[in-house]
Amino acid sequence: MLARDDTPGRVGAVLSFSNVPELRSTNESYGDDRIVVSVGFYLMEIDKGESLSKWIDLYEEKSRVFEVPEITILEQKVLPISKRQGLLKRGISPLGSFQIANIKDDRVVWFIWSNADAKSLDAFSHMVASFALGDKSPKSLQSAYGPEFQPTTLNSHTLASPPQEVVRSRGRALESLTILSAAQDPAGWRLPFSGQRTITTGPGCRSTHQGSASGEAIDYSMPAGTSVKATYGGVVSFFGWNNQGYGNLVNIDSGPSPTKRQYYAHLQSFGVNYVGEAVATGTTIGFADSTGNSTGNHLHFEARVVSTNTRVAVRTLPTTTWRSGDPNDPCWGTVDDWDGTATGP
Repeated sequence: MLARDDTPGRVGAVLSFSNVPELRSTNESYGDDRIVVSVGFYLMEIDKGESLSKWIDLYEEKSRVFEVPEITILEQKVLPISKRQGLLKRGISPLGSFQIANIKDDRVVWFIWSNADAKSLDAFSHMVASFALGDKSPKSLQSAYGPEFQPTTLNSHTLASPPQEVVRSRGRALESLTILSAAQDPAGWRLPFSGQRTITTGPGCRSTHQGSASGEAIDYSMPAGTSVKATYGGVVSFFGWNNQGYGNLVNIDSGPSPTKRQYYAHLQSFGVNYVGEAVATGTTIGFADSTGNSTGNHLHFEARVVSTNTRVAVRTLPTTTWRSGDPNDPCWGTVDDWDGTATGP
């Protein structure tokens, strides 16, 4: 069992249970047989009286990583959980099987997520059946994270420019955007960390980095709690839990036109506080871990053009060295081999 990290400034942590012990080093791997169950609540609020089913559908649309044809929902049913409105979903994504139970409690929506397959559903079902919320459970996100946290609802969620108070308080971040506005991808971008990291999976390598939208993804091995930094200045367009297997996820939208969306997945917790927040290049936006469907502590990073959902080349980011010697052919050896190294500033 991995405890939540509720240190001030780290929001969105989840409580995780697994059938294997925590990794002792980044050289180890959990293996494909790892079953994990994660419990937490979403970082967007639900309006009172709003349908939980419709809210979850809209949330998953805004947090989706893969295109719709790559997600298959096998089962969905409404049922009471902890004497509250509940929704159970079971499906398959490119990262594997997933089960998600959602529970509405006032303005807070809880989740119980697992990558359990059909053979392991009994344990997940027992956990859902035994889940209970007490009278002291938070009824709003501010009651959980404090008055400085700025919750939003899905109906008010927008990817537009940040409000004026953000512009005034984050002038340095917006100045960074202006300076970089003339750059071409991936020129002007940096690596999403400091120090040297091993690339365990390069773009187009292994089953989870295939397909039209994910072929440019890169996995960087790093210890849990490592600071993850913005590769390019922009505006937070989403941060929260991804139901399809990416765990804690941050999206940053940036220019120049067309808008590019950066994806930082499998995070432990977040260093950003609200949608619309402006962040500068190199700002800490989260902390690495292995949340969601993951075989080890690492950062999954990719970027896409928002309007077309097409991939942005990130294999030539600065100080990246591929074992193959060729960024056009970055995959090396067998599934257990590492593909390269990269050193962030």
